[in-house]
Amino acid sequence: MAASDFGLRFYISAQVAAADENLESVLVLDSITQLAGLQSGILQSQLDSARGATFSGLLSPDGTLHSFAGSDSAGSVARELADRFLSRFFPRIPADGAAPGSEWRDTVETRSRVSGADNSVLLFNHHQAVAWGLHRGERALQITTQTDYTFHGSGVLVGQDFMLEGEGRRHATHFLAEDGRPLGSYAADTSEAEASLTAAGIVIPVHQTRTDTLEIVNH
Repeated sequence: MAASDFGLRFYISAQVAAADENLESVLVLDSITQLAGLQSGILQSQLDSARGATFSGLLSPDGTLHSFAGSDSAGSVARELADRFLSRFFPRIPADGAAPGSEWRDTVETRSRVSGADNSVLLFNHHQAVAWGLHRGERALQITTQTDYTFHGSGVLVGQDFMLEGEGRRHATHFLAEDGRPLGSYAADTSEAEASLTAAGIVIPVHQTRTDTLEIVNH
């Protein structure tokens, strides 16, 4: 069994402007740096192409980004970050707001195409607004989210058809300012999957653990 450790640090510029009933949101990958993982010229080229990639969508009152898309030339790394992170940049809350002690649930399905593979993820979220407090010196509402999810992917790898099936669980904590600005978050994620090379009859178990930390450096 092979193991790998991969880490990225990236800086995002986020802009929000009024647009009818929703808000128009623009997220830009200002810079991206590999902290750990495989060193290769191909990977570095992908990281370089991700810098400056711009994605936009309509932000609804519940934190959902609709019609979220970016340039087709953004590159596979930028598109994967957009699908896994940028599209969920804003915390999900009820459309009429959240208060300490409230709970709510939602289901989200995302579909994407990254590096020639079609991917589908179905997320079942349970959110809880915990309490008001301070986060980095600013009054913030703490919101916790537990997510159970399943995912499916298929495509062609080194000339062979492959399929990826799995499930996972994610625990996240968000901090939301009184005016609705995200002030930061952290999350831990564990998933189990099987990757199958159809023609070769090979099934490879995949175990993944992941952590994400969002810090606001200027607002």
